[in-house]
Amino acid sequence: SLAAARADSFYLPPDFNAGKGTLTQFNQLKKFYQGQGRPLPASALNYKGQLEKLVQTKQLANPEQNKVIRFAMPYDAKCCNPQCPHPSVGAGVRFNARKNTVGKFMDSVKVYEFRMKCPSCEGEFVIRTDPKETDYQFVSGVKKLFSEYLQSKRQVKGEMAVRSALRAEMSMDQKVKALNQQIRTTERGAFQSQKYQMANIEVSQAEKQRQNEVVAASLGALEKLRKERDASHQDDFGSNQVLRAKMRQLKQIEKDKAANPLKHVRLGEGDRMRIEKAAAVQKQLKAREAARQSQKRILKQSIFGGSDAYKSNQNRPRK
Repeated sequence: SLAAARADSFYLPPDFNAGKGTLTQFNQLKKFYQGQGRPLPASALNYKGQLEKLVQTKQLANPEQNKVIRFAMPYDAKCCNPQCPHPSVGAGVRFNARKNTVGKFMDSVKVYEFRMKCPSCEGEFVIRTDPKETDYQFVSGVKKLFSEYLQSKRQVKGEMAVRSALRAEMSMDQKVKALNQQIRTTERGAFQSQKYQMANIEVSQAEKQRQNEVVAASLGALEKLRKERDASHQDDFGSNQVLRAKMRQLKQIEKDKAANPLKHVRLGEGDRMRIEKAAAVQKQLKAREAARQSQKRILKQSIFGGSDAYKSNQNRPRK
C-alpha cells in the first residue's frame, strides 16, 4: 500500500545512533563494511568523520562523486555523433546523469559536471555549469541550438552591464552633487546664522528702547494720577459736591428710563415704526373695550325710565 511504501524510508535499524550522524551516512558505512565482510565498529565517534577518513585514505569512493541525479536539458541541443539516428534533443528532456564536482569559481562556487547517455545512440553528453555567465557549457558530445537566441541573450547581458555602469556613474554624479549641495547649504546656513545674529542684536536693541519708552510713559501716567489724587484729597468739600452731583444725574437718568423705557433705547426706523403701530393698535383696542362697556351699561337700563322707576314697577303687586 501507499502507507507501507512511505513507511519504508522511516525505518531505523536497531544499531543506528542518531547522535552520530544521519541515516544515509550510517547506511554508506554499513554497506562499506559489509562489502569487506566486517561489522560496523561500535567505537566510531560519528559517521561523517569516519566517512571522510575512508575517502581521504581512498578506501571508499567519494559519495558526492558519480551521484546519479535527474538532469533536464536546459536548451534545445543536437547530438554530435554523425551516426545517431535521432540527434535532436529538446529542452526539458530528462536524463539519469552522473554528477561530479570538477572545480570552483572564485574559490567559493562549485562547478558541477553532468555526464549522461544519448537516448538514441551510445554517445555521451558532458555538460558543465558556468557560474561566471550564469549558464551551461556543452563540453562534448552535444551542442546547443538556437545560437541567435543565445547571441541576443549575450547582447542583452552586455546592454545590462552598460546600463549598470551608467547607473553607477549617475549615482556617483548624484553623490557629488549632493555633497556640493550640502557644502553650499552649510555655507548658506553659516551666513544666515551670522545674519540672524546681527538681526537679533538690532531687534534686542529696538526692544530695549521700546521698553524704556513704555516705562517712561507709565511713570508719567503714575505721576499724573498721584498729583490728581493729592489735589482731590486736599479739597474734601469740593470732592463731595462733585460726587453728589454725579449721583443726582444717575438717579435722574434711572427715573427717566423707568418713566419712558424707549426713550434711552437706540432704535432703528423699522423698530420705531413697529412700536408706533403696536401703540396705535393698543389704543384702538382700548377704545373698543370702552365702547363695549358703555353699550353694556345702556342695555342694562330700563326703557321706561330711570332705574328707580324700573325697580318700583318690579315690586308692584300684580292683580
